[in-house]
Amino acid sequence: MARGGRDEQGRPRYDVAARRLSEILADNQVAAGVFEWERRRPARRAPATARRFDLTMPLVPGWIPAGSLDNVPPDDRAAARAAALTPDDVPALGDDPNDNTWFRRYHAAGAEFAAHADVARLWVLNEDGRFDAASYNRNAPFDAYAPFRFDELMPAGEAPPTWTRRPRPLLPLSDAAARLFAGGVRVEMSFDGGAAWFVLTRGYVVLADRAGIRLTVDNPLEITPPHRTPAQQNLWYALIEQTFRLRVTAAVESDVRPALRAVPARVPRVTARPFVPWPAVEFGVGDRIDGLRGRDVRWSVGDGADGRAAVVRGAAYEFGPRRFGTELTLCSALPPFDLDA
Repeated sequence: MARGGRDEQGRPRYDVAARRLSEILADNQVAAGVFEWERRRPARRAPATARRFDLTMPLVPGWIPAGSLDNVPPDDRAAARAAALTPDDVPALGDDPNDNTWFRRYHAAGAEFAAHADVARLWVLNEDGRFDAASYNRNAPFDAYAPFRFDELMPAGEAPPTWTRRPRPLLPLSDAAARLFAGGVRVEMSFDGGAAWFVLTRGYVVLADRAGIRLTVDNPLEITPPHRTPAQQNLWYALIEQTFRLRVTAAVESDVRPALRAVPARVPRVTARPFVPWPAVEFGVGDRIDGLRGRDVRWSVGDGADGRAAVVRGAAYEFGPRRFGTELTLCSALPPFDLDA
């Protein structure tokens, strides 16, 4: 057999480009043979989407406890409330409101807001345990940070008893009401420890990297119960009084996936297998041909003027004493056949 590859100088040991096919076959002591190639993809498996569940879940603060907001003793709560600024209080600060510590830290226009942007605004599910108890525990009911237990919300047999600890961004609800809420997620607040709940319809975004939301109002005291003014009750005051709660209703992707199902590859309908009496290496997979010049042979797919050239799907090269040439495999190029299927 002729030795392939290259020598120490990088030159081909056997240069096929400079030889005829008959010479290559003779040098390799091949008297007859058949080489076949064909365009057909193997059967593939359809991707299976993880099962989703619509759940109502309580969120917890996603900020390190702030001294003026969290863990405030009862005797100090009146002073903590007085230090916060309602929207009506801000204009009274004059030309430089950043002289006020609360404004500087917790108002969106404050000079130090970037360092305190999560306070009262970031709310998370903590599904992966990223928010640890040592750093984030505070007054009840936010005094037991741990990875969220999805299994406690699931009916028996609906999902596996354990869920992988990983971020699970909130997904739009599956029902038609989802379009009424930002990101398809329903957000509810309570200012009295969960006795009454109110839907938040604006001023928040759904986090893209984990289960949670971020409030986007300039001043957290803007968020109030219905028919109450910020001076009467608001998010900040309720956090100081330890009566604020927040929950979301959204779809969550589980770890339950249906079994993968095999999808058979689409095989085009073969329309012809013409034989060409030479090694027809000029035809490649996907080429459209309508005949052979010099042999008065033509073909098409369709009828009359609507006919189209056939597509080369494969070939068998034969060389030997009985037959020498190429048998082409042609197929229809008409829909629904797609060569890449």
